Amino acid sequence: MPMTNARMIDEKEVLDIIDQLRTTIPEEVRAAKQIQQQRDRVMAQGKEEANRMVELARQQVEVLVTQNEVSRAAEGRAQTIIERAQREAADIRRGADGYAEQVLKVLDERVAHAHHQIRSGLIELSNRRGEAAPGSDEEAAPAVPTEPQPKSQAPEMQPVAGTAGKNDSRT
Repeated sequence: MPMTNARMIDEKEVLDIIDQLRTTIPEEVRAAKQIQQQRDRVMAQGKEEANRMVELARQQVEVLVTQNEVSRAAEGRAQTIIERAQREAADIRRGADGYAEQVLKVLDERVAHAHHQIRSGLIELSNRRGEAAPGSDEEAAPAVPTEPQPKSQAPEMQPVAGTAGKNDSRT
């Protein structure tokens, strides 16, 4: 209508538009509901996946903690074994040193005894020479020292003829 704010519309056309809206809107609403349901499903799947990943991470942490505890226990056990082995080695060393000391003492006694026998034999040989050659010079029969001398000062000894290989059973 001219000169008014009112407009004329075709009723049939408006009814057709309303019918189209009635048929279109429910489809759009259904599509929106489907989208919302899909969104809810995706959100639920995401939450499930996140929960699964968190649980998997917790399990891995537990495994790592357990492995760490096992490693610590193994390290402690290894340290205990090493300390025990070191103590046993020290005991064995002390025992071996004691045994070696005993053997060396016995050897020292035997060497001292053998040295004494050698000295006695030399003195007896010297005495025999003195009896066999009365009035001979003392220089002819070398004097036998009674105390052991260092090797560099010990006189060289020559075997006496006829005594090689004989053992003196007198001591």
